[in-house]
Amino acid sequence: MKRNLKLFPVGCVFILATTQSFAQDVDTGSMQTSRPGEISLAGQFSSDVQEGQIDALFSIAQPSENTLWFADLRGAALENSEWEGNAGIVLRSYDPDRNWILGGNLFYDHRWTDHDNEFGQIGGGLEWLGRLFDARVNVFLPIDDPQIVSDSTSVSVTRENNTEVSTSTTTRVYEESLEGMDGELGVWMRPFTEQTPVGAFVRYSHFEGDYGDDISGFSARLEARFSEKITLDFEWFEDEELVGTDYLVGIRFRHQFGAEFNGESKSVQRRMTESIRRGFGMRTRLALPIEEELMRTARSLNGGGRSVEEAVGMEIEDSGPICTLNSEGDIVCF
Repeated sequence: MKRNLKLFPVGCVFILATTQSFAQDVDTGSMQTSRPGEISLAGQFSSDVQEGQIDALFSIAQPSENTLWFADLRGAALENSEWEGNAGIVLRSYDPDRNWILGGNLFYDHRWTDHDNEFGQIGGGLEWLGRLFDARVNVFLPIDDPQIVSDSTSVSVTRENNTEVSTSTTTRVYEESLEGMDGELGVWMRPFTEQTPVGAFVRYSHFEGDYGDDISGFSARLEARFSEKITLDFEWFEDEELVGTDYLVGIRFRHQFGAEFNGESKSVQRRMTESIRRGFGMRTRLALPIEEELMRTARSLNGGGRSVEEAVGMEIEDSGPICTLNSEGDIVCF
């Protein structure tokens, strides 16, 4: 797992180096750019969950007049001393005839949990951004195995039919990163001005792991862009296990740089540099305690009516053990 900790800074350095090599000033008929991008500060809050995030999205190449490659670096601080870092590559293309944006992204995510564990995952997404509608889908694929948070061992002794049975059991609690996906569809309304839209969105999410039940459910979100600098949103979750709460209130401060968009399509075209929406961080969870039987031993009690030889191969708790004699004359069953 420690190898993933090394991958994250290496990826960041690679992206920064790529930026210096490929970014250049471009002047086109419909979009004038000089390393366009956006820096944003965001927070999401509820009575149970708090998250702060900083996000830097900046252009690294422009292969055609209305197509841009971006690098995306972000970091988040969550409650209970958890941290998350993300590094991604984003491709977006604007279609001036249809006045929409098509995009795709690929991310590496790394989470430091408050149980002193680390998890990495690969994520990818597709997006369609328009004046009236938005649609996006994301997938999340963990690359680390579940980690042990705590374990304890207990021994129980039972007596039955002149035979003493000792059972050693360990109880472990695992933390795991969840595999899953989400998809979101929304509509934009403009009750005030063209530059201050209000969006209503519905999202479906599904996540699963090695331990515990799958987590699935819908969420509904309202997003209000009161200016080009400030965005407010409110999201309600059908199942609070999705993010640890049943609602989130968010605010984002945005600063776009290096781009001037011209024409009637300004409201859509300027979204080329807005932050990628990927849901609420990596999903990790603590599994319910798992009991694992380590070893059972059985021996005949003195004065019992059954010899050691007769006890060999006997069935204990209907589990069909395989039993052998050890050097001390006890019967060891596995």
